[in-house]
Amino acid sequence: MRVIQLGLFWHQHRHTQRHMASAVAPSSQRVDDEEIMGQIEKKLVEWEECETANEYFDIPYRNPFKKQISDPLLNRFGGSMGPYADSLITDIDGVPYINASAYPADYLPGNSPEYSYIATMCPKLETFEHFWLMAWAKKAKLIVNLTNRRDRVGSAPGDKQERYWPPYRAGTSTEAESASWRIRVETIDEQESTTMVGLWRSYVRITLPGSIEKPRLVVLFSYVDWVDFGKVHDINKPAFHHNAMQVVRLIDEVQKNAQSLAVEKDSYILVHCSAGVGRTGTFITLTRVLHELETLRSGDQQVKFLDRMQTFIFQVICHLRIRRLWMVKTEFEYATIFAGVLAFVRGKSLPIVWREDSLFQNESGKMSTSIQCDDVDVETMNNEDVNNYNVQ
Repeated sequence: MRVIQLGLFWHQHRHTQRHMASAVAPSSQRVDDEEIMGQIEKKLVEWEECETANEYFDIPYRNPFKKQISDPLLNRFGGSMGPYADSLITDIDGVPYINASAYPADYLPGNSPEYSYIATMCPKLETFEHFWLMAWAKKAKLIVNLTNRRDRVGSAPGDKQERYWPPYRAGTSTEAESASWRIRVETIDEQESTTMVGLWRSYVRITLPGSIEKPRLVVLFSYVDWVDFGKVHDINKPAFHHNAMQVVRLIDEVQKNAQSLAVEKDSYILVHCSAGVGRTGTFITLTRVLHELETLRSGDQQVKFLDRMQTFIFQVICHLRIRRLWMVKTEFEYATIFAGVLAFVRGKSLPIVWREDSLFQNESGKMSTSIQCDDVDVETMNNEDVNNYNVQ
């Protein structure tokens, strides 16, 4: 069975991990693909029949349990979706507060190497400059945008997304205001994938005026087809598995770019959806599990693989929730992590290919096709989603 390769960053450590696992547990042996797939498929059928992934509700810290920062201007959803006060990012020059939570490379559980991540909300008009200053301060080379093309566009309490890199949304004053920002943001190119519907790649150059440092290039991936608040009765359906496979393909592409860009521990990967908790937490958790998969395969065989993996997922989500509320917000997202591992082991996806012709020509001032929100009536769907965030 062919297995999707998640980039050289972690793949090169697999041989070492196997010997390390053998040294710790001499009686252990590597669980094969068929066994892994069988165990996960059985669990997904169970959840489908019960219409609930009931183990999800055993994970602690699901609801807010510490003091949060409420800011109607700088947070989305009426201001109530703020980070915990004891986990603020406070080392961004000129930005006393930003709705973001940092996860350094050595923070999450497991033995395999990991990148550093920042989970954050989709920037509002009021926070575009703050977001890019954070990208500079945290040496970001990669951004993962998981907002859906049908998420309502805007910066009002019930809105869920904005385009925060040029060209900015028509009808706003962002273009003029950006002239006085402390950071310069330019879109150099933008490409659509020809083999993965809904995936875009934007090249953004950021420059800090007056700094002796050279301008930096940031690669921004936008996957616009991951629907927020999937329904539990859709677990194990074809669309559910398709979404999980697409997320795995995105993770693979991010890892390849992290490798080619030589992303180090001090260079944070910025990940956001709308609030920066549900899809964002799912993306980071699934990434962590796939990086740790070889070690999980080789554990003590007295404990079933699925139980070892589920315990590890619990641990990762708990670590995420200690610093940011509601990470992996729904049981549908929790089940998506399992389906993602299943898709990874099956290994039947196509490589991601990008259009060769440029869709965005910034230097000449000519702007053609770029990522846009569909012109559809999504009021009902968005109102339902916003209610899930308890907007005040």
